[in-house]
Amino acid sequence: MKFGQHFEELQVHRWKEQYLQYDALKRRLDELSKPSRTLSIDGSLISNPSEDANERWRAWRALLKSQASQIGDFVDSVLIRLENQAQDLLSTRQQAAASSPGTTGSTGASASSAPSNKEREKNKLLGVRLLKSVGDVKSEAAELRRFVELNHAAFYKILKKSKKNLGKTDDGSDLLRELIAEAKLNETSRWDALEEKLSEAVHDERMPTAVLQLAHGLAPSHGAGSETPAQTVERGERALFFFLGSAASLILSILVLISVPIPDKDRDTFITAYFLAPFPVFRVGVSVVLVLWSMGAVARTCEMNHINHFFVLDVDPRCRIGPRILFASAAFLTCAWIFIFGMYVVDYKWEVLPPIGKQHGINSRSSIHFMFYPLLIIATILFVFLRPSATCTYEYRKGMLKGVGRTLAAPFFQVSFGDNLIGDIMTSLAKPLQDVPAAMCYLFSHHPQTQREVDKFLDHGDTCSSWEHKFVGPAIAGLPFLNRSFQCLRRYYDTGEEKHLLNFGKYVASLLVVVVSNALPHDSASVISVSAFATIYAFAWDVTMDWGFDRHDFYSVLRCPGHSGGQCGSLHKRSLLPCTYAACVVVDLIARLAWVNTLLPISIITEDVVLREVLKTFLTVVEIARRGMWSVLRIEWEQVSNAGGFPALLWLPGRSRPVEMSSMGFQQDDMS
Repeated sequence: MKFGQHFEELQVHRWKEQYLQYDALKRRLDELSKPSRTLSIDGSLISNPSEDANERWRAWRALLKSQASQIGDFVDSVLIRLENQAQDLLSTRQQAAASSPGTTGSTGASASSAPSNKEREKNKLLGVRLLKSVGDVKSEAAELRRFVELNHAAFYKILKKSKKNLGKTDDGSDLLRELIAEAKLNETSRWDALEEKLSEAVHDERMPTAVLQLAHGLAPSHGAGSETPAQTVERGERALFFFLGSAASLILSILVLISVPIPDKDRDTFITAYFLAPFPVFRVGVSVVLVLWSMGAVARTCEMNHINHFFVLDVDPRCRIGPRILFASAAFLTCAWIFIFGMYVVDYKWEVLPPIGKQHGINSRSSIHFMFYPLLIIATILFVFLRPSATCTYEYRKGMLKGVGRTLAAPFFQVSFGDNLIGDIMTSLAKPLQDVPAAMCYLFSHHPQTQREVDKFLDHGDTCSSWEHKFVGPAIAGLPFLNRSFQCLRRYYDTGEEKHLLNFGKYVASLLVVVVSNALPHDSASVISVSAFATIYAFAWDVTMDWGFDRHDFYSVLRCPGHSGGQCGSLHKRSLLPCTYAACVVVDLIARLAWVNTLLPISIITEDVVLREVLKTFLTVVEIARRGMWSVLRIEWEQVSNAGGFPALLWLPGRSRPVEMSSMGFQQDDMS
C-alpha cells in the first residue's frame, strides 16, 4: 500500500485539515520538476524557463517551511490547552481533597468525623470523574503524539521525493531537522512534563483502590490491528445511513400497500375502523422507537460537539451506554416494527391467513389472530428493555426508573438537572402516553372485534369506554405538566430564584390548555386563546432561558452564520455553528405550533377516522424530534452556564480551527 493511503487512513479524523498536505505537495512537486515551470515563495506557479534547479529548490524549501510553521502553531496550541487542562485537573483534585470529610487539618487533629456512606460514595464518584477527565486528556495527548509521528514520516517521504524530482545531491537531513523543529515535532520534554502533571492529578493515597484501578483503560488505545478513529466513525455512519435509507424505503412501501384500493369483491368485508383499531398499539411502538433514536442522536451530537452530557446529567462515568448501543436497540426495534406492521397490513387487506372465530366477529374477514400482531410489538419492546446486558446493566435501568419516580413524586425530592430533563421529556410524551390506555383497551376488548368495538372506534378513535375519555385521557395529558410545575416550585423553595416561578407559570399555561379544551371543547375562542398564549410562552422560554440566547447572540448569528461558535462574538463558548442555532429557533417555533395540538382532544381538530390516526402519528413524530433537538441545546447551555463547581471535569478532547489552505500556498481545488 502506498504511503499516501496509509497517511490518510492513520489520521486523527477531527484534525484532518491540520496535517501536512501530502497529496497536494506531491502534485506541486510534479509540476515543479518540469523545467519550464517554477514556484514562487507564495506558492503560485510562474513561467520562467531561465530559473535553475537551485532557485526552484529554494522556493520549494520556503513552501515546506510555511507548512511546517502552520503545523507547529497547531501542535503548540493543542499542547498549551492540554497543559492548562492538566493544571486545572490538579487544582480540582486538591480542592476536592481539601473539602472532603475526614481530612486532617494543619494541627493534626481530625477536622471532622468519619464520612458517611453517602459521602464516601460521592467522593468515590468524584474520583472516578477525575480519572475519566485525566483519561480524556491522556487520550488527546496520545492522538497528538500520533499526529506528530505521522507528520514526521510525511516530511521525510516528501523530502525523499523532492530530492529525486529536483535532482538534489545532498540527503536533505539538514532541511528535515529544520522542518521538524519548525513544526515542533521534537518537543518530547513537554509531553513528559504533561504526563507527570496528570499522574500527580490522580495520585492520592486516600482515594479508594477500586477507583484507582479504573485509571487503566480509560483512554482508548489504537494499537496494531485496531481501527483508527476515522475508520470507526466512517464505518458506523455508513452503516447507520444505509439502515435509515432502507428503513425509510420499507416504510414507504408499506404506505403504498395501505393506499392500494381494495378489490371490488372484498369491499363489503373490509372495514376501515376495524383495520385501524390496533393502531394505538403500533403507535406506542413508534413512540418507543423514536425515543431511542432521539436519545442516540442526542448522545451522538453531544459527543461530536464536545458537550460533556455525562457530567452535566450526573451519569456515572463508568457507564458505557452510548449512541452505538442506543442506535443498535432502535435499529432492532425498527426492523421488528416494520416487519410486524407490514405483515398486519398485508394480512388484513388480502386475507393471507385464514380467519379464526369469524362467526363471533362483525363479518367474515374478522379474526382473533389480528390481535397477535400488536402483541408481538409489545413482546419485542419488553424483550429489548428487560433482556440482560453487560453494558446496559439493571443498575443503570434502575437509576433511570428512580429518576422517573422522583419526577412523578415532585415536589417531595430535590430536583437535579437530570430530573429536570426527565420532567421536560415527559411533557413531550403527553400524546404518546395517551395511546397507552387506548392500546390496553384494544388488547383487552372482544376479539374478533364486534360492531360495538367498531362503533366505539368511529366515535372516539379507540375502543375505550366513555369514562376513559372524560377522566383518564385528560389526566394523562395534564399529569406531566403538573409534575413539572411541582418541580419548579421545589426548585424555587430550594434556591429562592424567581425564574423558577416564571417557569411554573409556563407549565400552568400548558395545564390550562388541557383543562379548557376538555371542559369547553366547543368554545373555539377560549381554546385558541389559551393555546396561543401557552405556545408563545413556551417558545420564548425555550429560546431565552433553556437555550440561553439573548439579542447579542442573534446579532452574532447575523454577522457570522457559517463560523464556529468559538469565533463568533457572544457565542464564543458555544459548540455549534451559529446558523445551526438560527435553524433550531425556527424549527422550534414551527414544532411548538404542532405541540400545542398534543394537549387537545383529537376530536376537536377532526372527526375523520383516517385523518385522526394520521394526525396523531404526525404529532408524535414531530414532538419527539423537537424534544431531541431541544435537549442538545439545553444540555449545552447547562454546560456553558453551570459547571457544578468543577469546570475542569466538563472538559472533553476539543476541536481546533481548520487551517486555511490559502495560507499554505494552496488553492481549495488542490485538496479536492
